[in-house]
Amino acid sequence: MADGLSAPWLQFAMNLRNKALDPLVLTGDAMNEAEFVRHSTANKHMVAVHNMNFVRMVLLYILGELEGADHGRRVWEQGSGEGSHFLMYFVVLFSGLTSLGLARKYPRKRRKYLARANRHIKKMEALLRDGCVNAMLVLRFLLAERLSLKGDLGVVRKAYDETINIAGRTGSRLVKALALERAGDFMLDRGDLYLASDYFEQAVDEVRIRQSRGNRVDSVFL
Repeated sequence: MADGLSAPWLQFAMNLRNKALDPLVLTGDAMNEAEFVRHSTANKHMVAVHNMNFVRMVLLYILGELEGADHGRRVWEQGSGEGSHFLMYFVVLFSGLTSLGLARKYPRKRRKYLARANRHIKKMEALLRDGCVNAMLVLRFLLAERLSLKGDLGVVRKAYDETINIAGRTGSRLVKALALERAGDFMLDRGDLYLASDYFEQAVDEVRIRQSRGNRVDSVFL
């Protein structure tokens, strides 16, 4: 069993490799989700609990369990708050992606979920105005996703490409791979199989790069 902050990430990797009885629960060789929460809470190690909640939110988003990811967002905000942790930028990213995914999934509730996504976008815009350059990548990704709900193919493609380029320049290979995958999904929905295939192939290449460098967690992020 792994300990501390590393355990959720190791189990996250195992779940994505089908090495867990339930892919949606962080329980397996690296940790037991329920025991991890009990032990960490008893020892007042709440940072570990907040970290696990974030990891689970990312896992659920990647596996397409948007409602579960949205619940994870609420748990995070109640227990930690966006601005009180070093993971803030990634929490905003996956919270925004989840809200936009729900807006896509439930057209009748689109206004509700867009309002949530817009809150995250405005937060990143404010941080960028204050000189926080780390907000740029998150902002571009969320704007691309918002455009994908109703934008012209060329405009949306440009927005995704800007996100992908920024992620590449900043060395954020995981975010780059996810943006490539989302761009591919958009092209597939629009019926452009050639572009979809190109984006998906690039996403796979990013994952292979992580694997070649021996990163057990990062290489299975998708």
